[in-house]
Amino acid sequence: MPVFVCEIITYQFSWLILLLLVFLLLVSVGMYTIVVRRATTGRHWVAMQEWARQHRFRMVSLPAPLPPPLDRIADMTVRPTIVATTGTVTLVRLESIFDEQSLVWHAMIHEIESDWPATALRPGAVTRSLLDHFQLQSHAALSTERFEIIGESRRAAQALADSSERAILPADIGLLLIDRLLLIDFSARPFDPIQFMRIMAMAQQLIAHLPQMAATKK
Repeated sequence: MPVFVCEIITYQFSWLILLLLVFLLLVSVGMYTIVVRRATTGRHWVAMQEWARQHRFRMVSLPAPLPPPLDRIADMTVRPTIVATTGTVTLVRLESIFDEQSLVWHAMIHEIESDWPATALRPGAVTRSLLDHFQLQSHAALSTERFEIIGESRRAAQALADSSERAILPADIGLLLIDRLLLIDFSARPFDPIQFMRIMAMAQQLIAHLPQMAATKK
């Protein structure tokens, strides 16, 4: 008759193996969380990073100081939540507290050659505008239903009123000229790559039709 031999194999508990399995589990959970976040709540940030890389913008690490001329806002607390720049053009998303309300602002800042006293086209189609917080004087005689002209200098306000800038701007977008900077307030629109391309194209048209200002700011 055949004889069967049964060999009993015993295994010893290994803390090393347990720790390795726990480590692999944590890594898997972490990767899954990152993938889910990129596809859901972080989708906007991922799209922003990809667009910035394709168009040679640099994402600025936060917290970051306010880029000029936003650092001149004094009547409310403003902090940037997204900043992307090429050095010449800066896109910034802002959050602020004003009258105990949390507000979000979108702006594009572009360097220009002419030197302007603070002068702006404030859109009449919006209830709130980022331009309101620069506290500029209204020039009612030069204003229209679509845009109110505000600024430090009557001469600069007249030059802006006589230009083609109002015809180029949509009714929900504001324009500020200050020093050698052009600021476009597009807070009424999404802060996304589609709008970035539109705003940048609009900025080029605005700059092309911008009247030249002399060095004096009177």
